[in-house]
Amino acid sequence: TLFAVGAGQGTDAVELGSTGQSLLIGGDGRYYNDVAIQKIVKIGAAMGITRFWIGKDGLLSTPAVSSIIRERGPAWQKPFGAFIL
Repeated sequence: TLFAVGAGQGTDAVELGSTGQSLLIGGDGRYYNDVAIQKIVKIGAAMGITRFWIGKDGLLSTPAVSSIIRERGPAWQKPFGAFIL
């Protein structure tokens, strides 16, 4: 179980692997970004996460990550959390 904290939504327990969760990963390209992304994906896959959103070449700005998380759309598309490297 992971805990996801949303602005004004409190803390919700998230059961991984139950409904095809998405995890968002991106950064600015510094500090071994590619190595960190590979490790995060391997750990996430072992935890049962079925969908990863990764920026092209691992690049994804903080405002872009925020926009993707807040985006209104089908629940299966929305990520439950993100790593900003």
